[in-house]
Amino acid sequence: MNWLVAALLAPATYAVVNYVDQYIVVREVGDYRGMPIFAAIMGFVVGTSFWFLAGFPILTLRDSLIVLLTGALTIWATVLYFRAISTEEASKLILFFQVTPILILVLSFIFLNELIAYKQFLGFILVLLAVGVVSIQKNEGNLNLSSSFLLILVVDGLWALSAVLIKYAIEANSFAKILSYESWGIGLGGLILYLLVPSIRNAFHSSIRQVRKVALGVMFLNEGLFVVAKSLTFYAYSLGSAALVSVIGGTQVFFGIIYGLLLTNMAPTTFHEDISKAGLLQKIAASTVLLIGLLLVY
Repeated sequence: MNWLVAALLAPATYAVVNYVDQYIVVREVGDYRGMPIFAAIMGFVVGTSFWFLAGFPILTLRDSLIVLLTGALTIWATVLYFRAISTEEASKLILFFQVTPILILVLSFIFLNELIAYKQFLGFILVLLAVGVVSIQKNEGNLNLSSSFLLILVVDGLWALSAVLIKYAIEANSFAKILSYESWGIGLGGLILYLLVPSIRNAFHSSIRQVRKVALGVMFLNEGLFVVAKSLTFYAYSLGSAALVSVIGGTQVFFGIIYGLLLTNMAPTTFHEDISKAGLLQKIAASTVLLIGLLLVY
């Protein structure tokens, strides 16, 4: 497979994952607070299966702890992610996710002493401008930032921290090692949530008694799609320019808009995207500015 095809398929698949998550939360599980535990179980199963298939890769204790922590941070972030996706348009959340690369560079500047060029700073401004325009809501004559944007900003921060921490794991230089150990970290982080957060534990207990077997199958399939998207990204990085692959990953915002348009027409009781002419034009314009910003960042 050509690296460019893989680089395009990855964001297209990630966008599918986001919409399936929304379907599961809205139509199947109901209480978003139980979703992180479902995700942790599915992630642990998929990661362990991959570990067997990859030939039982082993990391040092130091690197194991680092990668496990990145997995735990990832699942803790999903608590806010599932809350946001239960009420907000998925296409907007996909736009908000694009702040993550900015935060990664900022954290790399702080903790890894990496330099930020002037054009990257300009890219920061464009990305923030694009996301800011979409996140502003009019409420009783006042302009306020969307609460979902603030939630996803914290999610972006946790995911960015995970990405920076991975750089400290010297031996975690293969996809098989990262995916397996990170998935165990996701399972461990889910266990911590289950034990320490009663509202999440009770929501999971309530949901597991009501959720259909078909829905569990959809969750497992969606976790598999997430792994496929990760694999496509890693494959593209291994063959193509890292900067170009990263920029192409930003096309997820356009896939989100297209999927939202189709799904709102096909299943309006589940998906409630703003598909008005003005709404679509705003998201397309913001996505274009955002992609230019990402091009400058990378």
